[in-house]
Amino acid sequence: MQIEIIANPIAGGGKSARALETVKKILDSANETYSIHWTQFPGHGEEIASELEPRSEMVVAVGGDGTVMEVLNGVSSQETRVGIIPAGMGNDLARCLGIPEEINRATKVLTHGQRAKN
Repeated sequence: MQIEIIANPIAGGGKSARALETVKKILDSANETYSIHWTQFPGHGEEIASELEPRSEMVVAVGGDGTVMEVLNGVSSQETRVGIIPAGMGNDLARCLGIPEEINRATKVLTHGQRAKN
């Protein structure tokens, strides 16, 4: 499965860039295929997700609540899975969805096909 990662480099004061190193190690060890796309301005996450979504099985947001909302707004198909790696300041949405705040655990949710529980 091809995983498209949309990351906000300034989310969490740079936490997302650091988190992505862990994400890449876990995905590499699981032999997952992925591409990384960095947002460059507000709203860019939605644009990237909209462009990638027609050919993607999974789009993953690495950042805070704003990044996640942009990615969700860019995905129109119910068939495309959206993953969240919480790497912002508050990560309220991830917490409400039961997604682990620890980057290792959140990434393993992606690689093992688990769905977050409300």
